[in-house]
Amino acid sequence: METDLIGRIKNFGDIKRNPYLPVFEAFINSIQAIEDHKDFLKDSTYNGAIRIIVKRGAGQANVTDGKVDRKNKEIVSFEIEDNGIGFNEDNFHSFCTSESIYKLHRGGKGIGRFSWLIAFEKAEIKSVYIDKNGVKKQREFTFSISYGIDVISDIEIDPNTQNKTVVKLINFKPEYRELDLAWKKSKTIALRTLSHCFFYYINKTAPKIILIDEKSYPLDGLLSEIILDQKSESIQIEGHEFNIVHIKTRFTYNNKNNIVLCATNREVELYPLDDHIGTDLIDKDNDQFYYSVYVSSQYLDDYVNTARTEFNLPDKRDLSSHFENKIPKSDIIDKVLEKTDSYLKEYIEKVKREKHNKVDDFVSRNPPFRYLLYYYKEIYDKVNINDTDDELYQLFYKYKGLLEYETKKRAEEFININTKTQKITYKDITEKYERVTEDLSYVNSADLAKYMIWRKLIIDTLEKKIQFNKNSGKKGKYETEYIVHDLIFPRKFTSDQLPYENVNLWIINENLEYHKIAVSDLENKKFSTSKDDSRADILICFDGDENKSATSIEIIEFKRPMRDNYYDRDPIDQMYDIIKEIKGKSLLNDNKRIIKTSNSTRFYCYLICDITPEIEDIAFKKDFKKLNDDSGFYGYSSNFNAYVEILSFDEVLSNVKKRHQRFFEKLGILQNI
Repeated sequence: METDLIGRIKNFGDIKRNPYLPVFEAFINSIQAIEDHKDFLKDSTYNGAIRIIVKRGAGQANVTDGKVDRKNKEIVSFEIEDNGIGFNEDNFHSFCTSESIYKLHRGGKGIGRFSWLIAFEKAEIKSVYIDKNGVKKQREFTFSISYGIDVISDIEIDPNTQNKTVVKLINFKPEYRELDLAWKKSKTIALRTLSHCFFYYINKTAPKIILIDEKSYPLDGLLSEIILDQKSESIQIEGHEFNIVHIKTRFTYNNKNNIVLCATNREVELYPLDDHIGTDLIDKDNDQFYYSVYVSSQYLDDYVNTARTEFNLPDKRDLSSHFENKIPKSDIIDKVLEKTDSYLKEYIEKVKREKHNKVDDFVSRNPPFRYLLYYYKEIYDKVNINDTDDELYQLFYKYKGLLEYETKKRAEEFININTKTQKITYKDITEKYERVTEDLSYVNSADLAKYMIWRKLIIDTLEKKIQFNKNSGKKGKYETEYIVHDLIFPRKFTSDQLPYENVNLWIINENLEYHKIAVSDLENKKFSTSKDDSRADILICFDGDENKSATSIEIIEFKRPMRDNYYDRDPIDQMYDIIKEIKGKSLLNDNKRIIKTSNSTRFYCYLICDITPEIEDIAFKKDFKKLNDDSGFYGYSSNFNAYVEILSFDEVLSNVKKRHQRFFEKLGILQNI
């Protein structure tokens, strides 16, 4: 072969996105060989035929739920047979010449056969043809990386022998055979083959093509089985004509809706349309169909790469690139989409309605995002009707970030206005100010709404946990107090170690959010100068003096629902013991900041439990008073400078719901989320 074979194969390009490309190249050659034989015979009615035979390895096929077990019946080789003109002198010389221009008039690049040796170990070719003297001959040769083109024979044979060429692509390499895109099911391979040569069928120039595997699949039969409608039209882009064929099918090899850019009568690049038109197109009979639009042009033929795997065109218009004078693929796609929208108008309108409904439903459940639709109406178009809530969250957060960036940028521009050097009127400044403040108001109110929704979720969870405990109690089994404790403040952490939204002290009291130190279920000695092992469920410290002395400390204790054995340890005394151990000591947060306690430090204690007869008795003996609504007790100890409240789980829930009711009403989220 007149080239550096190994170097040419390395430079061919990656075919892993299309591992069957060598097979497609071989049978396209067969189609062209049949066309040439018709011209040679001067017989347009000549019955050309191609057989693509799939050769599988030994083993019993194991098909489960439509999936073929890759370890059995693997595809190892292909055979492509045709009754075309064969490897006569001209074709064989072209085969032996790298980048031959012999098929240039067809868009041939003269390199397709190199793809054979990328995915297969070798090719064996046997071809019956008629030489220049009219003698019937059979040429046999192999093609491999190791030996290049190795001619076995070229002999005269019986003149009555029919023209026949067999190309065997042998030993499908595992790195290609095992790819997901190397389809295993016979019908999928047949449909993919049909897709690759679809233009020959559209132009009604395809010969009889049959794929043979476990059964036979005539491609024209598949075509009539799947085609529901087709329409051809043309468009002009920068003075170049592009031909478009709209196809509606019952199914495709990948069951996707696609734009297919073609060159030299074959598929080159594929662009999914699901984001534009959705995945579920339903006709008037309520049956699903798939849509593909095939695009061809001399312009695309001129700019396809030598391997016919992509176009040497920019993805988008970029005046600074070397593609400056070329039509970007995005322009072609946009023009095609206009025709797609027209062809599928009744279906597109349905998809748009579904997209709008999906977005409206999402923002009704997530009100903080609603304002984004005011600024970015294109969100409706960006949504895919099959998007999950997670995907919608990602989309809306993307636009939220964009709005925050643009608002910040406008605010900075407003602040930096120099009225002395810029020709700007008072009216201009007023308008800019109103726009910036309006945008900031939307962004900030959205953040507030988002935070309120988070609180609503926490409150709903708290309610469910309390109700779960009651239901368990009816069966004689109460859960521990930890199910509430961990929701308010996870155990064994300080507030410095947790994200802000994971510490929900506001459930008890809104002021608890503004602490300096907060610890949950940690021994006193781990966060103070105390040597004591005792611990409060939650301890919170506030400071305000210049000498960093604690103004107040709050202690929260949770007790198991319906606990009735407090006489062994009085829970009020338990909190007093904590006060006794902490008072006069220094507390340290995770940043080693020291806060001292003193006799003037006030203590506020909360005991959260079920109000059982035993708790009522303890409160009575401590001379505690009932709260106004009889929901608990309160008292004061001058010895410990401590105010104490005893609250039921239900009372904690009731209080926090009342505090948030107006906010939730304004947001329209009173119902459980």
